[in-house]
Amino acid sequence: MSDKGILKLLKTRKADFLKVLGGEATSFNSSPPELRMKFEVGEEFCHSGGKIIQGGFITVMLDAPMAHLVI
Repeated sequence: MSDKGILKLLKTRKADFLKVLGGEATSFNSSPPELRMKFEVGEEFCHSGGKIIQGGFITVMLDAPMAHLVI
């Protein structure tokens, strides 16, 4: 499958947690392997008056692209 095809697949077959965190694949390259994603997180995932994203959610955002590349 082409890189463009894989990116389309990543955009259309999202896991529920990616939907909740507003996650979306924005680019994919197989060589060298690279996946870029963006996240749009609402205040419900923040603390300190909605200004700081809770660390566990940041961990998920870092883990998601790595896991998708390994799989």
